[in-house]
Amino acid sequence: MEPVFNQDFVIDLEGSQTLRILCYENTPQGPILRGKGALELSQTWLTDKIQEKSVSLQELMLTVGLKYEPPELSLRRIPSSKSGGVFGVKIQQVCKKEKSTIPFIMISCIREVEKRGIHEIGIYRVSGSASDVQRLKKSFETNVYEAEQLLKEVDIHSVTGMFKMYLRELPEALFTDASYQKFFRAFSISNQEEKNKQLLQLFEELPEINRGIITYLLDHLVRIHQSEATNKMSLHNLATVFGPTLLRPGSRSSSSSPSDLLTAGTVDVMAQAGIFYFFLKRHAAGLQLKADSQE
Repeated sequence: MEPVFNQDFVIDLEGSQTLRILCYENTPQGPILRGKGALELSQTWLTDKIQEKSVSLQELMLTVGLKYEPPELSLRRIPSSKSGGVFGVKIQQVCKKEKSTIPFIMISCIREVEKRGIHEIGIYRVSGSASDVQRLKKSFETNVYEAEQLLKEVDIHSVTGMFKMYLRELPEALFTDASYQKFFRAFSISNQEEKNKQLLQLFEELPEINRGIITYLLDHLVRIHQSEATNKMSLHNLATVFGPTLLRPGSRSSSSSPSDLLTAGTVDVMAQAGIFYFFLKRHAAGLQLKADSQE
C-alpha cells in the first residue's frame, strides 16, 4: 500500500452521530477495501481547536485531526473582491456577464458529474480533497479554459466539492434571503394542502433567473437519483446535502458559542432539507412547480 498523508477534507455532518471511514487501496484492477471503522461524534468536540483521534480500521490504524467549523462560518457568503471573479459574486451578475441564464461553472460541473460520477457511490456526500477543491476554485477565478481541463483530471468528489462551495459562497442563497422566513413559515403549516399551495406560491415569487437555475439543478439531481441503485443517493440524501446551502437565513451574530450555533441551527437544517425535498420530490414525480398545479 502507498498511503497518502496530510490531506484535508471538509465534511458536512448535519444531524450525524457517527463518522464511518472506509480505507481503499487503488490497484490496476480497481479499488480494494482494506479496512473500515467508525468514530462516534461528540458535542465536546465543538471547539475551534484541532483534536487528534485514532480510529481502528481492522488491521490498520488511522490518526486524524478534527476541527469543528460552525455552519455560520462554513456557509458564510463573502462578496468577491475580484472584478472578474465567479465565487462570491451575485448569480445575476455572473449570468449577465456571461450572457447566459445558467452560470458556466454550474453547467461545467454538472456535465462532468453526469459524465463520470452519476454511478459513484455517495456522489455529493463524499468529500473531495481540499487541495484539489481549492485548485479548481482558483482556476475558475482566473482561467476557465484551464478549469475545464482540470475538471476532467481531478477526482469527481473534488468536482462536487467545488460545486457545493460555489453555491455556499453565493452572496445570497438561490431561494433568497428575503424569502427564507416565508418558506420556513409555510413549511410549518400543518394542513398539507395549504402547505403545498404556499410553498409553490413562494417559489413562483422568486426572481425568474433564480427559478430557472433551481429548476436546472433539480433536473440534474433527479437524474442522479435515477441511479440510486448504484450511487445510493436517495431524494432525501440529496435534499439533506443541498437544502442547507440553497435555503439560508440572514447571518446570525458571530459572537454566539459553537454549541449555541448548533442548537439554533438544528431546526433550520431540518426545515431547509425538508423544504428542498418537497420541490425535489415533486419535480421527480413530473409535477409542475406552480401553485395552480397541485396534482
